[in-house]
Amino acid sequence: MEQFRPNLVVTGAEAWEEDSWKVIRIGEVTFDVAKPCSRCIFTTVSPERGQKHPSGEPLATLQRFRTAVDNGDVDFGQT
Repeated sequence: MEQFRPNLVVTGAEAWEEDSWKVIRIGEVTFDVAKPCSRCIFTTVSPERGQKHPSGEPLATLQRFRTAVDNGDVDFGQT
């Protein structure tokens, strides 16, 4: 999880449920979901060691089933 550098982690939702969210509410604050979050190559670098994973993981696995149709980016999470 730390390689994705999330600002917010949600538990208790079904897998990929966030793909359909239009808003996120935390207490009295409402956030509009702008778009899926495209992931860059930095997810393949260990924050502890500063080294790139030799096989490009976890981005390589995500690319197999989370590639955006419109632009080819690997989308995982929301912006």
